[in-house]
Amino acid sequence: MPTNTSLDRNVFYQLLSRCREGVGTHGFRFMSKFLTLDATLIELCPSVFDWALYRRTKGAVNLHLLFEHQGSLPSFAVVTEGLVHESRVAHSLWFEPGTIVVFDRGYADYD
Repeated sequence: MPTNTSLDRNVFYQLLSRCREGVGTHGFRFMSKFLTLDATLIELCPSVFDWALYRRTKGAVNLHLLFEHQGSLPSFAVVTEGLVHESRVAHSLWFEPGTIVVFDRGYADYD
């Protein structure tokens, strides 16, 4: 799979910055930062995207998003190969103390 480049990251964060400028705040707020972490599997044609082999006859990538409810925008996004488990992405993230993070059981790692 092609690796993320600093250009991709720069474009994402520049776009995010512009989006945040135009977003107002809503009335309901948590006292702590409130985030949602989730991923979605995007199926791809394996004959076109041979690097994204997911099953013997299927291709896929995972889009992982960290959604910040205060600004109603994603604050983190990464695309991984379809076989990369969600917990691997979760281990790469750091949160400020007191942050509330909601996620599904795919991110749970009891070790």
